[in-house]
Amino acid sequence: MEQYDIDFLESMEAYFGVECVSWEKEKQQMMTFFQRLWTVVFEPSMQKANMMNRNANETVQFLFSKVRESLHNCTFRERLNLRNDGNKDNEKAAQLRSAGNKMVHPKVKRYIEAMKLYNECIAFSAKGSEERSLAYGNRSFICLKMERFEDCLQNIRLARESNYPKHLSGKLDEREKEAKQALSKARNQNASKVSTEVVETLQLSYPAHENAPQLANCLALGRNDQYGRHVVTKRKLKVGDVVMIEKPFVTVAKETFQYIRCDFCQAERLFTLIPCEGCTVAMYCSEECISKAYGKYHRYECGVLRDLWTVLGISGVIALRMIAIAITTFDNDLEKLKDHLDALDESKVDGFTMDWKKATPQDVFNTVHVLCTNQERRNIKELAGLTFFTVVMHNHLLEWTELGPACEANPTASKLLLDLILRYLQITECNYKLLTCIKITNRNPEDETFPTSCYPLISMLNHSCAPNVRRLILPDGRCAVIVIHTVAKGGQLFDNYEVDHWTKDRKKRQIILPLFYQFQCTCDACIYDYPSSKCVEESNDGTKAAFFIDFLQICGAAQSFDKKKLLSMMLKLRSFLNVTPQPYAEPIVCIKRIEFECTVVTLYGQISESVKYWKYCEP
Repeated sequence: MEQYDIDFLESMEAYFGVECVSWEKEKQQMMTFFQRLWTVVFEPSMQKANMMNRNANETVQFLFSKVRESLHNCTFRERLNLRNDGNKDNEKAAQLRSAGNKMVHPKVKRYIEAMKLYNECIAFSAKGSEERSLAYGNRSFICLKMERFEDCLQNIRLARESNYPKHLSGKLDEREKEAKQALSKARNQNASKVSTEVVETLQLSYPAHENAPQLANCLALGRNDQYGRHVVTKRKLKVGDVVMIEKPFVTVAKETFQYIRCDFCQAERLFTLIPCEGCTVAMYCSEECISKAYGKYHRYECGVLRDLWTVLGISGVIALRMIAIAITTFDNDLEKLKDHLDALDESKVDGFTMDWKKATPQDVFNTVHVLCTNQERRNIKELAGLTFFTVVMHNHLLEWTELGPACEANPTASKLLLDLILRYLQITECNYKLLTCIKITNRNPEDETFPTSCYPLISMLNHSCAPNVRRLILPDGRCAVIVIHTVAKGGQLFDNYEVDHWTKDRKKRQIILPLFYQFQCTCDACIYDYPSSKCVEESNDGTKAAFFIDFLQICGAAQSFDKKKLLSMMLKLRSFLNVTPQPYAEPIVCIKRIEFECTVVTLYGQISESVKYWKYCEP
């Protein structure tokens, strides 16, 4: 393998873990293809033409022309196995359904794996086909076994609408009768139950900004040479303060959740998802979400979505979705979008001073369009790689989406699309945020990353490996920013870009951050080499035992959904962190901070339904 690939994959493993790297290795062919083009074509041509200035527009345009020429002279689609995803595949669907059936066997009872396979079968199967109807029928069987009676009835209806075989209809009739009886009994039993909910939804801890209800009025946007744009506070902030609650501009579920969550609203609907009829990737919780997704973005990604995941991964999917939203924001008129961008003074766009109460969709788009790209910090080879992927994505969109005819008739529109792809690939890399929900297993609560989103205002938070705030996705899809370490008046708020001193040592952090974000971190954790979690594992002073005792108590409360107990724990931890004048990196402070975050996420964040599955499944 080329050294370029090895370095990239090692960095990916350090950032995301081994599981992600095994998935990323599917892209080795694409990366190797680019590496050969770089060595043989791009680098020699650029040196000969003296085009090594990464900040010059002429360099980018030169790269565009060389990439187009190289791709035109080779069968790159065949090499990379790129194809239109608009055709359903009943043969593939049958294979997926058969695999699902094996998971349902009484000696296996891996119902969740079976359900995901049935969902994928439904996504691949043609509308009205027997394969789809049988998969819906199989889902109804699992729903009945798992006492999800309403879901069972919904799947029975979907199976019948999909031409379920007449000779098997007796099974559905019996299942329907049993589900209705069980549902009626369950409703009678639940009627007398009283809710024990004791936790209110999160709200800002201070009055909202006059023109920005998603911001506490103590926050302001600062600018200087060292940090660029950054967020500061005009008052002291305490642990537990909520200072931002923002809706995402765009959200994309990770590939592993394509057949678990709705592609539009991100709701966990494993048992009742329905497919897009134009591709084999997107699934939704309702016809309403299908319609909204298509109108907002999916019309421009439908036929190419699977290839984008394969070739570019989540950053490519987010970038295209942001561009699609931009186009629909301007009435699906590329000329109108171009006129807007030509007239836009980017230096005057400020999400912290904009009146969000009166903001139009075009105003909101502006706040995303001006997010940093870090193009001036990228080396020439990295810029060439981005240009290469941009042209591949551009060609794909022109051939297999409705953008093709629009751009064919208007070269200016085609050039705009090309420029937007390059820009938004870079914006996405620098600004997307991984978000987590709590997945409670039969052992412990665990963070589970499922959506990736982009937020105009939260993106203004700079990174530190010793952050003083954290992001929390709320049940309604908004993202809250919560203080986890006191911040002095005038101090800067620091997020972390999935890289912190507790989970990764300094050597790994210093590799990851320049690769993904184009900066060398000089936070206190990197300067003073703050300890990682190993310090607890290796301690002999009782710290490790105390941590595990506390954590077991949190796990027990989380598993039993004892929110009253969790709230009590959270308040005690918050009080400790606010009154204890110990340094940030003191092990006991780090431990209490982690415990505090765990209780907050469990109380106020999204919780996966996984906890309800275990009693029906084999471990």
